[in-house]
Amino acid sequence: MALNIASEIVDERTSTNVEMKMIFKEHDGEPFENIINDLIGLLSIGALDNRSTEGRMTGEWLVYAEIGNTRYILTMANHKEANNQKETDVNIYNRIKGICFGEFPEIKG
Repeated sequence: MALNIASEIVDERTSTNVEMKMIFKEHDGEPFENIINDLIGLLSIGALDNRSTEGRMTGEWLVYAEIGNTRYILTMANHKEANNQKETDVNIYNRIKGICFGEFPEIKG
């Protein structure tokens, strides 16, 4: 996943790179603390959303739950964590269930 995000940052043709440059341009001369939240959002969820929207996903998922206006990252997963897609989905679900349902009961559905 780190390589995918890195390629989003350095490849000037990606929408993530364009958005990142816009953030820096909009906040030119401001302290870094003023833009850190925008950058964190773009370089995590935003970069993966852009890749997904543009049909450029390669090899992994970032599974998150949106509760209110906040996104909680539940796990990262490979597309092939088992012999087939159904088993992969079950493995990922069981991992989230074991780790997250106690803390975030509202995501059980």
